[in-house]
Amino acid sequence: MRSQSFITLALVLASAACGGATGSSSSASSNDGGLDPNQDGGTIDPGAFMHVDAPLVGQLYDIWGSAANDAWITGDDGLLHWDGKSWTKYTDASTSALSGSTFGVVTGTSASDVWIMGGTPASPFVPVFSHFDGTSWSAPTHGDAKHGQIYGGWATSANDVWAVGRDDGQSAAFVMHYDGKAWTLVRTDAATDLYSSVWASNANDVWVAGHGGILHYDGKSWVAAGVQGNAPRSIGKLHGTAHDDVWAVGLDANAFNPSLLHFDGTTWSVAHAGAKNEDFIGVFSPNRGTAITLGSSGIDDSRANALIGVANGTAWGSETVAPPGGANLGQLTRAWGASTGGTWIIGDEILHRN
Repeated sequence: MRSQSFITLALVLASAACGGATGSSSSASSNDGGLDPNQDGGTIDPGAFMHVDAPLVGQLYDIWGSAANDAWITGDDGLLHWDGKSWTKYTDASTSALSGSTFGVVTGTSASDVWIMGGTPASPFVPVFSHFDGTSWSAPTHGDAKHGQIYGGWATSANDVWAVGRDDGQSAAFVMHYDGKAWTLVRTDAATDLYSSVWASNANDVWVAGHGGILHYDGKSWVAAGVQGNAPRSIGKLHGTAHDDVWAVGLDANAFNPSLLHFDGTTWSVAHAGAKNEDFIGVFSPNRGTAITLGSSGIDDSRANALIGVANGTAWGSETVAPPGGANLGQLTRAWGASTGGTWIIGDEILHRN
């Protein structure tokens, strides 16, 4: 599935805190990943994540699963699947049709309802979707969008699936929707060039974010959302557990520092402001009121370590994680967790903790 011309996806994944943004989807879960949401004091220990070996599939883009023994990772050179014991490169007769396109997003609702999304390999790019029914992957489909690449996706049910991205031909952001029958372009926004993430609690509570901020859809209309304090310049990732517990990471408007934002059902506010040498690239909420941020920390791109942050209420904790072999270059981008299987984190490596 490798595509040299789809390099913009890797760049977006790596630059959420540098004016870029990225998208994906992770399943909302009651799992705390070993984090104590009731821990006393003003700091939280993110805990020890262990490195996990897996077959090489190039750049790792996104992770999602339906259970502790069923998870998927999309990569530059294919798909990884977790069966509860090990990661394997997933290949069968159906995956040969996926070759040539890059799938940077994976989401779903069950083991027999999984979507991967991305773009065709050459300009002008066209959105690409493939569905897994528990047995095989469908032949790639494109929907009615003429141009573009998908950077974020989310499913609330088999007939309510969302995808967001960028139309490179028009330098415009767009939203697509699957109603159980077909993918349809439902919104194009020429005021911004990228929607990078989408998350929804149901079909009438949909959040979309990217360059320029955050939008909300109530089933009838799209409305821009304001943020208390230093409003974000761009948002890289959204995730939540309920309509009144949604998180986002992005850049503040003035100092271009990374910010973790929270929506309590009424207002978006800054939950934590990061340092200038930190990047917040992804966010995952393992349980209500708790957010795990993923990114990197370092003086510059050549001297960076992967960064894990955890927010719960007013408490915050973070730690850097050096890649295997002692190298000092690394970043983390996405996370997912199951109710009994701990938390997975991916980026330049694969990490896990129970």
